[in-house]
Amino acid sequence: MAGTREVPRPRYARLLSPPRAHPRYVATVRRVAGRLEGRVLAQPLAVLGPRVAAVTAHALMDLLPVLGALGRAIETRAGAGGIL
Repeated sequence: MAGTREVPRPRYARLLSPPRAHPRYVATVRRVAGRLEGRVLAQPLAVLGPRVAAVTAHALMDLLPVLGALGRAIETRAGAGGIL
């Protein structure tokens, strides 16, 4: 379009190629999942107060289908010889 200019993206917003991005995503998910597991198991959600505990419980339950879908995708692509 005439009169418009493209705004450069910040360095951190550049997309990585799949061979470089996938290992980073895996490392990030492992790190974050480990932290989340530790926090969830460290103390009951009730210590957060009733409102925050309810929101957190709901958000954690919403993760179940997401993690299930991720597990199925991993099994499809990397499990049972999917690498070849």
